[in-house]
Amino acid sequence: MPETDNGAVIPVACHLNDAEFRVREAMLLDRFREAVIKTQEIPSGYSYELPFSDCSLLLLADFILLEKECCSFLSFSIQVNAGDRTVSFILSGPNGAKDRIKDLFNK
Repeated sequence: MPETDNGAVIPVACHLNDAEFRVREAMLLDRFREAVIKTQEIPSGYSYELPFSDCSLLLLADFILLEKECCSFLSFSIQVNAGDRTVSFILSGPNGAKDRIKDLFNK
């Protein structure tokens, strides 16, 4: 299991029960999946491209805030390059996280 900088162990697991997950999926995950225009596998997870817009940035902020509560093993990165019309969102984690990311977010 992965450890934080202070040595605490973080399990690679979602902390939501089935009913909570279904609500989360209807509220947020479906919006995220619909907004993604490109998905690329990376060594520790996945990189997603979304159109650059206020809506996409707000969606990613909501996504990070909610997912950090239930999947504390995940790491998030948002990148906007000069001149790009997309925003890159990297979702990664420790060993074992990539399969969870694929199962939860790549549908």
